[in-house]
This record gives sequence, structure tokens and C-alpha cells, in this order.
Amino acid sequence: MKNLATREEKDAALSGRLSLAHDLDGDGPMNVLLVDDIYETGASLDAACLVLRECEKIRHIYVAALTWRRPR
Repeated sequence: MKNLATREEKDAALSGRLSLAHDLDGDGPMNVLLVDDIYETGASLDAACLVLRECEKIRHIYVAALTWRRPR
């Protein structure tokens, strides 16, 4: 992903690449915490959230992103 320049390129690269096993343990509803090591455009987190929202067992999605980048 880091080699792709635009949000549109990243969205296209992620399209259809993420899925969720719908046989999650427990009855739900569940809360989910996504942790991302880099946040630049938010494309990967958006894609993950779209997939997670399709699962009826998931109530809330929380996100933590930790980023440190050297100036260009």
C-alpha cells in the first residue's frame, strides 16, 4: 500500500481483498478494536470497517492508529 500514491489507487487495491469469518465465537453483540501501524489516507481502515459492518454480531468498531513518519 505504501507504494500507491493516491487514495483511489489504494481503494482499488483493497477492493474485495478483505473478508470476515462469520462464524465468530459468541452470540454477540461484540465490540471490535482495529489497530493500524500507519495512518495516511485511511483506506485500509475504511475497507476493514466496511467488512466489519456487514457482520450482525458486531456492535461498535473502535480504531487506534499509531504513526511516526520521517519528514520528506
